Amino acid sequence: MDRIDNKQIIVLVSPVVATFFCIIALSHIKFKPSLSPAEQGLADFSYQKAQIIRRQPLAVPAIDSPIRVEAVSPKVAYPQVPLEKVAPIEPEVEMKVSFILIDGGRKMAIINGVVVKEGDVFNQNRVAKIEKNRVLIKDKKGERWIRIE
Repeated sequence: MDRIDNKQIIVLVSPVVATFFCIIALSHIKFKPSLSPAEQGLADFSYQKAQIIRRQPLAVPAIDSPIRVEAVSPKVAYPQVPLEKVAPIEPEVEMKVSFILIDGGRKMAIINGVVVKEGDVFNQNRVAKIEKNRVLIKDKKGERWIRIE
């Protein structure tokens, strides 16, 4: 075997010696407690058996209803007039597409002077899809395509 020289011994022994001196130095240093008194009280907690006290049910007096019978309106007969006369149906407005813009992912149109995008709702109609020469409108009645003029 090769002979171990003094430099190699120092390199091997120095971590052990440094660790030993660190342990000795740290044992003589007094640190402040890192916990507040309240936290120390919680850390010193020990389990104690809790007593359960059984209580008698509380008697509740009768509760009045918040709804007064007098406040409820009496039954009224419905009018015998057709609903169209009471609440006339608005005539359907004709929709005109005057402009369509498609730029990458952005799709916009002008319908009856209103700028709309896909998914917008106007006049109880939803713009479902915009293509280069027509717009798909969905409403309660269904769906319909409107061509650009």
